[in-house]
Amino acid sequence: AVAEPKIGNALRDKLSIECITSPLVQEIMRGIREHVTALIPELDQTQLKTMSLGLAHSVSRYKLKFNPDRIDTMIIQGINLLDDIDKEVNNYVMRCREWYGWHFPELGKLIADNLTYVKIIKLIKLKTEASDLDLSSLVSTTLEAEVKASATVSMGSDITEEDINKILTLCDQILH
Repeated sequence: AVAEPKIGNALRDKLSIECITSPLVQEIMRGIREHVTALIPELDQTQLKTMSLGLAHSVSRYKLKFNPDRIDTMIIQGINLLDDIDKEVNNYVMRCREWYGWHFPELGKLIADNLTYVKIIKLIKLKTEASDLDLSSLVSTTLEAEVKASATVSMGSDITEEDINKILTLCDQILH
């Protein structure tokens, strides 16, 4: 009697051994598995768990046909994923620069670093508020003075509260 029909077929084909498999056999095997520690007193629960885990790993490896060379493939896929994420973040930053550039175009020329640019947008929000803010944690005092001076004479257009909220949401996505 064999619980797994595929194993029974393999035994019949390879070793010419006739095997019986049926729902009744599966029920008997289930009962044996349930009471195996009572049927074999030398076998304790921890040994059974260890053996079951080992068997599960072996079966999983066999089913997946684990190949250590595939680790290289996983590393390559990880690197490609990082490249894709980097490209997407750069696309978001360029979109952010474009949108905020309509409001405060001079800021893009002053701040070259993308993350610093996005953080400054989050802090300033509207260019009219730039003169009251402390940007020293993000840029040098000289650059801070240039940003504040540029904000007061900026040629950019005014934007609505809805537009700035969308830009700030995009900034949040870039930073997280």
